[in-house]
Amino acid sequence: MPTPTELAAQLKEAKARQKAEREAQQEAARQLSAQAKAVREQAKAARDAEKAAAAQLAAATREAREREKLEKQAEAERKRLEKEALREAREAAAAQLAAEKAALRESKEAEKAAREMAAKEAKEAKEAEKAAKEARRAEEQREREVRDALRRQQQESLAAARAEEVAQRAQKRKAEADAKAAEAEIKRARIRQEECDETIRQIHLIRDELETVGERAQELLEKLVYMCSGGTDPTDLQWMQALVDEAVKSQERLVKLIESATIDWRTEQHARVIDEEDEAEDDEDEEDDEDEEDEDEDDAGVKLGKFGKMEVVADEDMGDEEGAETFDQEEYKRAMAGLRKGRMLPKDLDGMEHD
Repeated sequence: MPTPTELAAQLKEAKARQKAEREAQQEAARQLSAQAKAVREQAKAARDAEKAAAAQLAAATREAREREKLEKQAEAERKRLEKEALREAREAAAAQLAAEKAALRESKEAEKAAREMAAKEAKEAKEAEKAAKEARRAEEQREREVRDALRRQQQESLAAARAEEVAQRAQKRKAEADAKAAEAEIKRARIRQEECDETIRQIHLIRDELETVGERAQELLEKLVYMCSGGTDPTDLQWMQALVDEAVKSQERLVKLIESATIDWRTEQHARVIDEEDEAEDDEDEEDDEDEEDEDEDDAGVKLGKFGKMEVVADEDMGDEEGAETFDQEEYKRAMAGLRKGRMLPKDLDGMEHD
């Protein structure tokens, strides 16, 4: 059965999750409101564009009217000129008639060009007005869609809140029934976390080995040359030197990759893990020495080692219990030693009789 403190912690956790979900829903509602505001601003811009198009149409209409007025004035002037030309034609009929025909032809061409220009501008103004209306209709449609989406979002949020409330009541009713299962799950999660921590530790150890493999290889080769300078096979030295060169290149590549900082290598955290590993190995050596001294005096069991924070002890007095005939303490010791040094994985212990 969970303690009141554990139940309070679980309740506090549930409230925190509910609060986070409620804040996420509020944030989504704020985002939708911001989107609606942006849509309204776009609609306003479209209306402003429509007003500008209407103003352009009005300007074009005024310009057409002015042009018509100018045409009328030109027509009146033309008639006056025609009268003068007729008077002058009586004096010089042939020359004046030719001039009148040329003036009439130019006037008609100018009038035709003016009418065509006015028709073109009126057509463009109508097309601009039509485009503005289409943009306004599309904007109104987008506004309706945004409102519908906001309404659906609010309904979904309300349904989710109601479902959460029902789930909380159901969870509260079956809290006692789930207490044992929760405790077992916490235990399994703790074990999984310990296994994950150990796996992460092994990866840090591999990284440490790769970061120093070139230096260690060079030290070993120098030691070999120093100790066995006269008795080493040149062929062996050749392939050993090639191996050392490759190890140095591998170390340099990894160091350059880490220094490039394309990703966060957590160098400080890695250094702490390695320091903790060195301290743990020192403590383990001291414990092994103490265990060897007290091995004959321990009647309760034999300490085999540690896996992360988990201490493994085998019972010497298993007697006729199930699995006693298959349990080998020496084999288990070797397995745990390999596990600590990174030469095996936790899953390699599957199938062994252990508690």
